[in-house]
Amino acid sequence: MEPRLEPGLVRQLRDRISDTETRWLCQHRIIIALRSRWTFHSILRGWLCLCVIALFPATTAAAQTVTTYSNSSTIAIPDNACPATVNRTFSVGTSYLVSDVDIGVLLDHSYRRDLEISLTSPSGTVVTLMDYVGGSANNLNVKFDDEATGGSITSHSSNDPLTPAYNSTKVPQNSLSAFDGENAQGTWTLKICDQQGVDTGSFRRADLYIAQLPPFADLSLTNSFGATSSNSGKYTLSVTNA
Repeated sequence: MEPRLEPGLVRQLRDRISDTETRWLCQHRIIIALRSRWTFHSILRGWLCLCVIALFPATTAAAQTVTTYSNSSTIAIPDNACPATVNRTFSVGTSYLVSDVDIGVLLDHSYRRDLEISLTSPSGTVVTLMDYVGGSANNLNVKFDDEATGGSITSHSSNDPLTPAYNSTKVPQNSLSAFDGENAQGTWTLKICDQQGVDTGSFRRADLYIAQLPPFADLSLTNSFGATSSNSGKYTLSVTNA
């Protein structure tokens, strides 16, 4: 049997084990478990406390690193041109895992409902930010964020001012969490197309915000027991960084 710790559990333990008092509690838990002949899992929990202390001596939770990638190359959006798109790209040169993605989009365009806008990751995952929403409102000046408190883009029906950039935050039509866990390295592509005639506009700028997943240990633990389950005996635990 080879139990495996989920990365989320390891991070929780790492963040909570932050002082000598907690270290003592871990050790005390093991002693009580052995003397009371508790189950293997009870003893295991105590050992895991000590293992995480050893692997993460810094005691401070790692903060997420957010990197911004910008594109301010203006271009007119061809009228009634779908499925042809205006593409604006963001180049990520570093390899790391994504924990969160937001994107700000600024463009001028009458009758915003004409537009379909999506974001494609280097892995080929496509998230539709908005499609045929906004009614007769003009312009788009929004930061798309799954955790936005400004409501959904689908219910945003007022005109957007063009300054300051990203005047409001909105939840996108489809969730940006589809990118979580992917490798950020490569080319990200913002695609915009106009689905109806008459009303026109242009792309002004966009900023892609990518949060890096903090490093964590992926622990593998093996065990053996040298006596019957009803008697006290010797446990052998082996922890490795898988």
